[in-house]
Amino acid sequence: MELNNNIIKPAKQCKNNWKVRFKHSNIPAVIGIPVAAAVVCYINSLEGDFLHDDMFAIKSNRDARGESSLSEVFYNDFWGKAMTDKTSHKSYRPITVLTFRWNYYLSNGNPYSFHVTNVLLHAIMTGLLVYTCLDIFLLQPRVCLMTGIQFAVHPIHTEAVAGLVGRADVLAGIFFFISFILYIKSLDVRWQKSCLLFPEVQSSVLLCGSLVSGGVAMLCKEQGITVLGMIALYDILVCSRSGVLRILEGRKLCDGCVPLVKRTGLLCSVGVGLLLFRVWVMDGQMPLFQHQDNPASFSPHLLTRCLTYSYLWMYNGLLLLFPSTLYYDWQVGSIPLVESIFDLRNLTTITFFALFALLTWHWWKNFDTRATCKSDAHLVSLLLLVLPFLPASNLLFRVGFVLAERVLYIPSTGYCILISQGIHLLLERFPTKRFHILTSCTLLLLVLVGKTWNQNYTWISRESLFRSGVKILPHNAKVHYNYANYLKDRGSLAAATDHYQVALDLYHDNPSAHNNLGTLLSNKTQAEYHYKQALALCEDHKGAHVNLGSLLFNRGEKKLGISLLQRALEIDPSYEEAFIALAGMMVETKNWTEADRLFLSAMAYNPASAQAYHNYGTFLHRRGEEKKALEFYQRALEVDPGHTISIVDTARCLKNQGKLSQAEHSLKHALKMKKEDSTLDLLGVVYFEMGRSSEAIHLYEDVLKDSPNNTDLLFHYSQVLAKNLKFEKSEAALHQAIRLSPNSIEILTQMSKILGQQARHKEALPYLDHAITVAQRTNDRLALVDLFLQHGDHNKDIQQYSQAVNSFSEALRLGGDNPSVHLNLGALHHILGHHKEAKHHYLRVLSMDPSHTIAKDNLQKLERLQSQERSRL
Repeated sequence: MELNNNIIKPAKQCKNNWKVRFKHSNIPAVIGIPVAAAVVCYINSLEGDFLHDDMFAIKSNRDARGESSLSEVFYNDFWGKAMTDKTSHKSYRPITVLTFRWNYYLSNGNPYSFHVTNVLLHAIMTGLLVYTCLDIFLLQPRVCLMTGIQFAVHPIHTEAVAGLVGRADVLAGIFFFISFILYIKSLDVRWQKSCLLFPEVQSSVLLCGSLVSGGVAMLCKEQGITVLGMIALYDILVCSRSGVLRILEGRKLCDGCVPLVKRTGLLCSVGVGLLLFRVWVMDGQMPLFQHQDNPASFSPHLLTRCLTYSYLWMYNGLLLLFPSTLYYDWQVGSIPLVESIFDLRNLTTITFFALFALLTWHWWKNFDTRATCKSDAHLVSLLLLVLPFLPASNLLFRVGFVLAERVLYIPSTGYCILISQGIHLLLERFPTKRFHILTSCTLLLLVLVGKTWNQNYTWISRESLFRSGVKILPHNAKVHYNYANYLKDRGSLAAATDHYQVALDLYHDNPSAHNNLGTLLSNKTQAEYHYKQALALCEDHKGAHVNLGSLLFNRGEKKLGISLLQRALEIDPSYEEAFIALAGMMVETKNWTEADRLFLSAMAYNPASAQAYHNYGTFLHRRGEEKKALEFYQRALEVDPGHTISIVDTARCLKNQGKLSQAEHSLKHALKMKKEDSTLDLLGVVYFEMGRSSEAIHLYEDVLKDSPNNTDLLFHYSQVLAKNLKFEKSEAALHQAIRLSPNSIEILTQMSKILGQQARHKEALPYLDHAITVAQRTNDRLALVDLFLQHGDHNKDIQQYSQAVNSFSEALRLGGDNPSVHLNLGALHHILGHHKEAKHHYLRVLSMDPSHTIAKDNLQKLERLQSQERSRL
């Protein structure tokens, strides 16, 4: 080897190594095949929905939905909360949020667009990796091809690609490699061809582009900043290896190393600057995690932390090597703590570190003999495996998870290079076994493809994702909690209760599990216990404040209940549920002005919430302002055209206004989006009011086949039948409804009416008696007035006049002071011969309605009768 100034002239074979390799390699195929594999392998993930963290990072995030200003994106965290907020997660990823915002704008929130983008980004990342292996790392084309295919199809990437929030990792990976490529391209290319001792910067533009890309990588996800460390070490150990070896041999610095020192200083300065910016953005605060997020980091014992962290590092490596058990949320209970040196799991940890040390030693042993112009797959794989993983290792700071497959997205590139280089060496060492080696590798790749393809289906829906969690890690409290949430939303309340209870049995200190379980319990004492447990574990749990406050308010402790709701709004001034619940309390206490203010505040804080507009519409509807209510239902639909409850309530308003055709159209539109019994029921009522009784009957009979125990359907079905004089069927439907809901005043009243239509008044009276008992128990005065009036009518029709007088008198006492009641009482007293009482009621009718002809006629008859009696005397 001839030394000439700053250049070591390598042997001829080494000199032409770079040119020959690229002259004879089919670069488009080497890059194109892995890229195609990346797309094909994830094609079945495109139909996936928004799942798990997607709901908070995208669906509920105003920044991602484009409802906030662009500037707010750069002041808020990944979930849309201000970075200065003490409850912020401190995940600062504005570039990723901007891509979500772009997707939302293009697709109006359709998840398909988001999934297509994720798959395309994964394909781009795969192409960049292969290109880097070819043009920067100078690896053999078949090593590059195997690396690319392996990376494209590896199941460990499913969470990052099929899970939409994993885009942060994919974007960080893309800019990580762009930054790396630009940096190497900015150097004097002679170091690749002529083994330059210390290459110099030839393009300041590319160097600046590299540093900017590194910053962008950090703004996509925090671990992107590790590219600066990767660049610095690669520059020292590969690009400037010849110079570094010369310094080590001479044990002194030389003039030629100045460019390296300058670049290293620049990289360190930029890295420190980015870290200081990151700390400033976080307002100098670290995120607040809970014990369940990362139990090892909360252990008071140093030994436990060290042993568990080491075991977790090994476990991450094992997932790369053998990705059989993949899961969306490795939290408490997934991997028990390693608390003793005698734990057998320590043997696997020791084995892992021994293998890693062996790899490192093997690289170091050949460090001074490997020419600079040759590839160094060994070093590259180690750097990529270790450096991007450091932020997730718990070594630098506490992280908010036990283990997360998505953080292995960038480190897996090093693993893929290492495995591919190993296969390449096997093929060179055992050329006669080439067929067997390639066959085995192909089969293993097919296994990886199959696992990835199958894992994509896990990420299709909430049900599939949460079911998989319960199946794979049944000892994890979080999976039962998540599955219980899904079951609760679906209406499977008994099953949800069971899973909440299992979650608490496995991990009792979960405040949200206590709170959500409380909402499902019919026993209010038990519910109160769970709400208080939630607040004891997390004093700022806003949901528990709302639920406990509502419970206490309904129990009569109104002031305490209201104060808890107000506290929830202090914790989160935009908390929609607190606004709604507190407004409901104001309605109950007849404080209409305050209720109105709270509903308006809810809409002001949540201008993109269809539910907020709908709730205010419901409030107005209750106050009888139907036209205004209709306006707010329509505003809800402007925000969310698929808000079916607003469509249904719009139809209800239209029905009440007599616009039956429009109501029918709205209901059919709602049914196209979501088929619900309540919507079908209202459509049946509309048909009935339009005079299309046969259609209404047919609709109810069809729906009742699938929902035979729906009392609302049975009730309205009986009404339509009775209207068409089909009393037998009507009674049968009502008997079924009464069996299901024996204390329903509405159903009991309807039964008495149908029996009255058939002059079966004695049979009707027991139903009314039962209804009166229920209404008296609940102190429902309005219902009691109506019930006593009907009771009086039935007694009057069977000539039980004294009982009828008692019923009408009770109705009058409860507030039924109207001409009809007085007229009935006057007539009954008239028949019974109580002339003085009869006259009093007739006069009372005429005082309310001087033109009431029946009261005038009856009064005249009574006066003639009294006159005749006086004349006889």
